[in-house]
Amino acid sequence: MNRLVAAGTVLALCCALIVRSSLLAQEEVDVTIAPLNGSGVGGSATLQPAVGGTQVTMTLGGMPPGSAHANYLYQGSGCGASEYGPTVEPLTSIGADANGDAAVATVLDLRYSQIADGAHVIVVHAGATLEDDATPIACGVIPAASSQPTPAVTTAAPQATPSGPVAGLGGPRNGSDLLPTGIVVALGVFGLASAGAAFALRYSQRR
Repeated sequence: MNRLVAAGTVLALCCALIVRSSLLAQEEVDVTIAPLNGSGVGGSATLQPAVGGTQVTMTLGGMPPGSAHANYLYQGSGCGASEYGPTVEPLTSIGADANGDAAVATVLDLRYSQIADGAHVIVVHAGATLEDDATPIACGVIPAASSQPTPAVTTAAPQATPSGPVAGLGGPRNGSDLLPTGIVVALGVFGLASAGAAFALRYSQRR
């Protein structure tokens, strides 16, 4: 009986790990950040579901060394002056290193499906705040996730591939596409373990 219980427990744990891995293999979308107004600033961003909402990770290059730039999520479908606005949420401010590169991350209090819908853009501004200088120097259109229709949007290639640590991982964390993960895994473990124990009990009773 002990061997059967142990085997049932191992099976339950293996199945739980498989379930957890499949739930965590969430979708992501990549965004090309292209220069605006002759700035030469470019790079890329990646959006992923995260505990707390959606994580936006950005890498940029081509900025003046040591410069600071406001960084916002906007409603919109393009990077032209009349194609986006108003602001939705601020993203982590960008601080360029001595090479003019930066890597930043933000967790937004918005579900992944609310942002990866083909109706939002990321805009980097010239000034450290919009009040300082709101001139857009780089922009990227967030494509729709594969589960949604993808709009036809063309952007320029990134201008640089920055390196270095990611700065800033902030923002509200009051909702998540991944929130059910722990519950589902726990239920899976409990159910499979119960089934294994029941099987072992029945087997022992027959003997």
